[in-house]
Amino acid sequence: MSLTALLLKKKMIYASTRSNLKSQLGDDYFVDEIFGSVPADFTQKGYESFIKHKEADVPLTREEEIIKEEREQGIFVGGSGMGGAYAHGIAFPVDDNVESAMDSFFAGENNYVGLTIDTDAERVCLIESTNIDIDQLGSFVPNDEPRFHFFKYDHEHLGDNLSSLIYVYSCPDGSKGTISCPVKKRMLFSSSKANVSSLATSRGGNIDLKLEVNNGEDVSAHEINILLHPAKVEKKKINKPTPRGGRKLIR
Repeated sequence: MSLTALLLKKKMIYASTRSNLKSQLGDDYFVDEIFGSVPADFTQKGYESFIKHKEADVPLTREEEIIKEEREQGIFVGGSGMGGAYAHGIAFPVDDNVESAMDSFFAGENNYVGLTIDTDAERVCLIESTNIDIDQLGSFVPNDEPRFHFFKYDHEHLGDNLSSLIYVYSCPDGSKGTISCPVKKRMLFSSSKANVSSLATSRGGNIDLKLEVNNGEDVSAHEINILLHPAKVEKKKINKPTPRGGRKLIR
């Protein structure tokens, strides 16, 4: 047996008997388990390094960091199988000029309405009401704060003149050059998006496309056309193989 194989065998024997040894001596007597490969790992300095590593925060994913922020803010949203208060369906009062802008929107006087939430006053406020082209829509998406957008897209498709109502909720998350806003503000916007969309549905509007985007680059005429009019996938007929020997089933 080679020296490497012998050392590996010894490691396996020691590793497989460790739990049994602790159990025999009494698990309650042991506070920590230190693993080392050189004598320096078992000195005072080595033990201090072990404690520091043990108490260090575990690296978090972006989603885990958001959940941590939500817990600290007291607005943790519990996911599947998780505890916590779920804030949803917040309906803030709406400013009168928002109502007027939405009425003008459905009267055909403008094709774009941008809304925000005044988090201090806790009200839905108007940012802009105007007429824009589909290629300009992305430029109305800020890279540093959430916003709600209503856009009426008049276009032609397969010879038909269509008018599609598009509802966009934009919320920068810190990626692609955007600036992530405080988690509490993100949560207020996110929990209000369904009620903001009712500004259209309560007026009889049928929202043809709902989007949630990070930045203006995610809102393009090309992507919107693909989502509104996805290509039809033709189902190919699968021919069953002929049985061996050339036999065919006769019914």
